Amino acid sequence: MYFDGASRSPDGTKQETTKNNKSGIGIVFVTLEGALLPYSFALSEGCSNNEAEYEFVIVGLELALQIPIIELTIYGDSQLVVKQLRGEYTVRRTNLVPYHERANQLLSQFGKVQIFHIRRGVNARADSLAGLAASMTLPDNKTITITVGERRVLQPLNQ
Repeated sequence: MYFDGASRSPDGTKQETTKNNKSGIGIVFVTLEGALLPYSFALSEGCSNNEAEYEFVIVGLELALQIPIIELTIYGDSQLVVKQLRGEYTVRRTNLVPYHERANQLLSQFGKVQIFHIRRGVNARADSLAGLAASMTLPDNKTITITVGERRVLQPLNQ
């Protein structure tokens, strides 16, 4: 499972603390066969980037439990969140404590969990999904389906 969160101010720039932000999360599950299961969620309330990263972990863990997945490997580009979940960093910001507690509660329900920090560039799919969700303006409680496909560039007609 790859995770990423994004938080953008109304003018489209990344912000760390503004509650008026549009926030989104991106989740990509990769099956043992290599199939991709992408998810993107727009959060109903603004939050910081770190809160959005935790939101992703929580939503991803909830989805993994529903699938159900017994053994889970998690990859994220937020060093803070990864190291806090592995117990290497103390959670100092009070706004992150409830997120950390909920994530640990969910993590305890899996048979085996590994959590790794990865470079931002390696997490491109989840980052794109998070950015997409943060950029979308949806009416309250609305869900939309977005199909992402690949196609060839139009070839010139032979004369």
